[in-house]
Amino acid sequence: MKMNRNTLIFLVAGLVVIGLALLALSGGGTTDTTASPTPQGGGPLFPDVAMQDVKQLTIRDEASGNETTIRQAEDGAWVLEGRSEALTQTTVDTAVSNLVNLRAETRFSATDLAQYGLDAPTTAIRFTAKDQDYSLLIGRKNPSGTRYYALVGDDRQTVHLVTGTSEVDGLARYVNNPPIVQPTPTPGVDVTQAGPIFSDFSDARITALRVAQQPDGPEVILERDEDGQWRIAGGADASRVDQTAARLAVQDFGFIRAEDVVDDAVDLTRLGLDAPRLVAQATRDDGFVYELRFGGEDPTGRQVYAQVNQDSSVLIVAKKEYDEIASLLTTSLLLPEATPEATAEATP
Repeated sequence: MKMNRNTLIFLVAGLVVIGLALLALSGGGTTDTTASPTPQGGGPLFPDVAMQDVKQLTIRDEASGNETTIRQAEDGAWVLEGRSEALTQTTVDTAVSNLVNLRAETRFSATDLAQYGLDAPTTAIRFTAKDQDYSLLIGRKNPSGTRYYALVGDDRQTVHLVTGTSEVDGLARYVNNPPIVQPTPTPGVDVTQAGPIFSDFSDARITALRVAQQPDGPEVILERDEDGQWRIAGGADASRVDQTAARLAVQDFGFIRAEDVVDDAVDLTRLGLDAPRLVAQATRDDGFVYELRFGGEDPTGRQVYAQVNQDSSVLIVAKKEYDEIASLLTTSLLLPEATPEATAEATP
């Protein structure tokens, strides 16, 4: 059977199309030539560094420019550069250990750092060990959020896919929240909110109460003797002291309340607390001392500013409660002296 001319042309065109399709499938066509990164082996980022080699560490937030530097003092303790707060040593040890033990799951060469967040890293970590400087630049996380892209040292072509995202995040937090030792709260003292100031106060455990006008004014000291009776130090013995009045004076001190708490960043001079006008102290049977320092009155004249023990917070207490404590300086605690009975003489 003879094919006409049109049929022959159609068959030839079909063969050409099929051939081009096969060529494209075999990779011979002009497809996208952008190569995917070729992963290399992983491993430690700093294989030649041990925790004890690190002498200084700086963490910087590249967006804000804020940074924190931690270094070892001559005695081996970690200290904050330019700051006086003490650091929790074991926490810093753990962070440094985590840093030097970071690992890369894979490494690969890349020219476009922007797609990994490494054209503008979020965090820069630099440290000194064995008289050498090391650095780690942190980019964005991988799509699954389980790894960080990072650059190590001066190499700007090798991207490391770093495991340990929680360890990296912990170091990044040091910029604004280094592991500073928190002060131990004074037992039984609550300066965080309105309410009783001395939460564990028991007048039965108090062995002495001192109220003193500052700076060189009068003072009164009540002491409990071995029989549990109150006497005035350097003055009247227990037999002459009104025991009920003395006990109430101790209770007035111990059960005082804060009506409000002021930010501890206020100007103490303005509140009269740079040089308190009255100091009251109660000593417990274990030697612990409760202390109240009273400053000036508030603008209403119905409240007084005060501070407790060594805490920097400022409390506001009712002036009537302050007056009850201060009255110990002006009110006698002595029992009235007995009037001798008249002796009638017999008339002869």
